Amino acid sequence: MYKNLYITWISNNNLTLVNYKLFHNKFPSMKEMFVSNNPLGCDIMVNMYNFFKSENITVCYTEDCKDNSTTSYMTKICNDEANNTTDFTTDYTTEASSNSIKSTIGTVCIALLVLVFLEIT
Repeated sequence: MYKNLYITWISNNNLTLVNYKLFHNKFPSMKEMFVSNNPLGCDIMVNMYNFFKSENITVCYTEDCKDNSTTSYMTKICNDEANNTTDFTTDYTTEASSNSIKSTIGTVCIALLVLVFLEIT
C-alpha cells in the first residue's frame, strides 16, 4: 500500500508530534516530508531531521525546503526554547500554604479570644 509515495505533505496541521519512524516504515519510498507550519518542539525537529538525513530523506520545516532554511529554522526554534526558561526561584506553593496557615492561625486566635471573652462574662 502506497509503496510509491515519494512526497508526504503534513504541513499546516497544528501538529506537535510526528511519528516519523512510522511514516518511514509505511512509506519506504518517501524522499521528502513537508512538515512546515506545525508547532513542533526542538527535540522532535532535531531527532526527525537527523533520522531522515540518515535515510537520505529530506525533511522540510520551511515552505522552500532548502537545507539551509531548514537548519536555520531549527536553530531559531531551539534557541527560542533555550531562552524561554521559567523562573522557579519563588516557591509559590510554599508561599500560598504559608499564607493559608497564617490566615487559619489568625482565625483560630480570634475564635479563642471570643471564647475567652464569653467565659469571662
